[in-house]
Amino acid sequence: MRIEWWLVRHGLTEWNVQHRYQGHSDPALLPGEASGLEPLRLELAGVDFSAVYSSDLVRCRQTLEYARPDLMERCVADRRLREMDFGAWEGRTYEMMKDDASYRAWIDDPQRVTPPGGESWQAFRARLEGVRQELAAYSQALAAGGRLRREDAGQIRGNVDGERID
Repeated sequence: MRIEWWLVRHGLTEWNVQHRYQGHSDPALLPGEASGLEPLRLELAGVDFSAVYSSDLVRCRQTLEYARPDLMERCVADRRLREMDFGAWEGRTYEMMKDDASYRAWIDDPQRVTPPGGESWQAFRARLEGVRQELAAYSQALAAGGRLRREDAGQIRGNVDGERID
């Protein structure tokens, strides 16, 4: 059995248009065609997915709802799939921060510098690596003839900060 992973970026938000850092902030998609998702809808049409995972943020769930509304009920929303937490820099633009020494240091070396109140590169990477490992284990089980049941999804999703992700 062949396993494919599809990684899909969310559609456009007003903050994307304004070049603002979004991170864990939760702006909605631009309405309709302005979200830029029609090509994605066409590409995903009729593709059979054995599992669907998404960030829990509105823009990501709206992307799936637009592109493949038939998959919404099966989607496992996992907060670990969010982009990096930019802390105090969320909602801000490069132009707003270009003279800030800590921002410039982060631009030059994001693995060494952490946004104020935000997430370090190491924490971001560890969070995503945890998800990758769980999904790889799931893919191997699926390739061996297993099947993900809805009641098993919690094992794949794991826990974050002691909370179950639903």
